[in-house]
Amino acid sequence: MILIHLMTASEKPASRKDDENEKSHAADERSSAPPDLGPDFQRASWLQSHKSIARYIWNNHSLQILIIIVAAAFLLIGIVTWSELQIPSGIFSAPGANASSAASPKAASPETLAEWLTNLQSFMGIATLLVAILVWYGEMCSNWEASLPKKMSVFFFYAGRPVIVCRYVWLADASDLRAWGQQVAKQAAYNIQQLGFGPDVKAADPVLEIEPNGEMFRHYAVCFQLTEYPKTLENDLKQGNCRYQNFAARDKGVHSVPVEQVEELSVARAWNSL
Repeated sequence: MILIHLMTASEKPASRKDDENEKSHAADERSSAPPDLGPDFQRASWLQSHKSIARYIWNNHSLQILIIIVAAAFLLIGIVTWSELQIPSGIFSAPGANASSAASPKAASPETLAEWLTNLQSFMGIATLLVAILVWYGEMCSNWEASLPKKMSVFFFYAGRPVIVCRYVWLADASDLRAWGQQVAKQAAYNIQQLGFGPDVKAADPVLEIEPNGEMFRHYAVCFQLTEYPKTLENDLKQGNCRYQNFAARDKGVHSVPVEQVEELSVARAWNSL
């Protein structure tokens, strides 16, 4: 009996040790599996980078490029048809080849390379002046547009329906669009402390709009998607209303307007379709 007891007692630690070895072996197998390090992005090639540069130049300076192309086309047409821009035929001839024509009346086409370059320089000077005027005009347009007053419209949607809409609010700078839009919406929602919205905030490109008095301004718009319905608007939710404010209206206050009426606005339909 004593021998059997000793044998069983000695087998238990061995079995425990085997279990520990199996667990450690399984852990080693798991640790030996290669971790997911994510993808390796390829470096842009010379061709890809220059394609991107070409797209950028075209998107930002397409007008100047078109003017240069038109000027180059006129230059080619002038070389072919206009005698003043035709390349002299005697450039590569012998020095005394044109001596017999010295006494003859001077033709309209240049007889030497220097004369041809002079005519070409005059043509290029006019083309450069046109490009400079267009560049100056483009800069003036940008400066004028930047000097215009700015206004914004902010939209808060929940489950595809407008909840808070504030339109034509004064805006100090385009960089304040998101923060100022939240602040205005909080005030419209009975001064709620926090609005829960998702990261999919969308902003439209600014457009030029004109007021009835003829004053123009840059109109910005931003749209938020609420992740939870504001608690301060529970009564409006029950009544099917939307908090609506329009600073361009006679009554600039915030009102509870039926959601169906707000959804009929073209701006609300445009945001809801995105």
